[in-house]
Amino acid sequence: MEVNESPLLGLSNLRAALQAFQLRDNLRRVGAELRWVASDYDLADAMTKKKADSRESLLKFLSTWHWSIAFDPHFIAAKKNKKAGLTAVSKVDRAMQHLYARAMQNKDDMNARLIGFLMQSSSVTSDDDLDEIP
Repeated sequence: MEVNESPLLGLSNLRAALQAFQLRDNLRRVGAELRWVASDYDLADAMTKKKADSRESLLKFLSTWHWSIAFDPHFIAAKKNKKAGLTAVSKVDRAMQHLYARAMQNKDDMNARLIGFLMQSSSVTSDDDLDEIP
C-alpha cells in the first residue's frame, strides 16, 4: 500500500526522496515489505537516544540473545504500550518464562538452568541500574 505518491514521496529533501525511491524499488524487486514497529522494538534506539529506558531493550537482547520484532497494524506508540504493560521487553520476558516452564515440564534440567540463569541475569531492577550505563 502506497500512502503518498507525490513527486518526492512527501519528503522535503530531494536526497532523502531519492533514497526512499531506491529503497522502495529494491524492496519491490525482492518481494519484501517495509513495516513500522514501535520504538521499544528498535534496538538501535539505545545508540541514538539519551534516555535510560531506551537502553532497556538492547540490554535485554545482549543478556538473553532473544528478541522479538512485532508489527502493529494499529501503529500504537511504545509510550501507550508501556502504560498497558505491553512492552517489547515484557514480551521477551514472557517468552523466556514459557521456555523455562516447558524445559521444567520436560525435565530438561540443563536448559531449565540455562534459561533460569539468563532470566535472572537479564532482569533490570530499576531505572537507576540503567542510568549507571555510560
